[in-house]
Amino acid sequence: MLYKDFQSFNKDFIKHKARWKSKDNRIGHYPEKTRRAMLGALIDEKAHTAYKAQLAKNPLVEAAPKFTQEVDWRQGNHVSSVKDQYGCGACASFSVTAMVESMVSIERAGLKIDLSEADLHFCSSHGATCAGWYVEAALKQAQTRGITEEECFPYDSLLQTPPGQTLPTVVPQCILSPDRDAKAVKIKTSVKLNSMTDRKNHLTNIGPCVATFRIYEDFFWYGGDIYHHVSGSYEGNHAVLVIGFSEQGRYWLCKNSWGPDWGDSGYFKIAYKDRDTLFDDYPFYGAKNVILPQEAPEGQKTKKGFFFKLLQVLLRFLQRLPFVRKKS
Repeated sequence: MLYKDFQSFNKDFIKHKARWKSKDNRIGHYPEKTRRAMLGALIDEKAHTAYKAQLAKNPLVEAAPKFTQEVDWRQGNHVSSVKDQYGCGACASFSVTAMVESMVSIERAGLKIDLSEADLHFCSSHGATCAGWYVEAALKQAQTRGITEEECFPYDSLLQTPPGQTLPTVVPQCILSPDRDAKAVKIKTSVKLNSMTDRKNHLTNIGPCVATFRIYEDFFWYGGDIYHHVSGSYEGNHAVLVIGFSEQGRYWLCKNSWGPDWGDSGYFKIAYKDRDTLFDDYPFYGAKNVILPQEAPEGQKTKKGFFFKLLQVLLRFLQRLPFVRKKS
């Protein structure tokens, strides 16, 4: 950690003549341990290196370009409000949840739904910890288990402020409401987007997607315009929702999960091909074909419903047995 405060950072930042604006904010003032704890996107670097080596031998055959010059899904009111993960490594869950919320709005004529990041992160196969997670694993849970509504398990219900402190702390636990499954939204299809063309095609024609990248100190103090790494040490990996892009500006438009007071009202732009963050190097992930609770196949709505029906069948069978009929 090179910078003690915003003043020391900004003094160095000005020397670099960056193309973006810096801004003092509470995230930048978080303790080093807390800031790094928020960077919870896990990346299998060994598998990624092997994949890149394979690509070098057999380059991707990119799809035909079917994208517009500029996309911003906020213009169609298909992006949910910016939320805050606080000092917890739940960025994969926040970005995947935000993507599912957007896809519900896009595929269901503007339907707005608020889903529970806490349910996805703490009650799934991930477990009740603030440890990081793989985006692919979070997506898999959104397919098989779904994500319930925020009212069933609000993320803010896990916040506690210890005596003598001003910074809220996330206390990991899983709280399952009785109607959790009845309000869960699922996705049928997830896609891995490797090429620039595939990503722009998806963003133009289908919806937002999730990206992972490397975070450096200067990113904490971002305040606007097109980010590119200029100073500070590597801090960890992060996952965000990509909601658009600009061919003229040569940037991706993204929604973060550090609250609306960070960055540009919670959003940021990042330059194509930024060599340090590797934003374009790692895959993007997309989703489509949402399944709302009332649309789920009868046998897949809830485990509870399945076992209830099984119990009914067993009771009917027992009632036909001679010794059961005699007793009754």
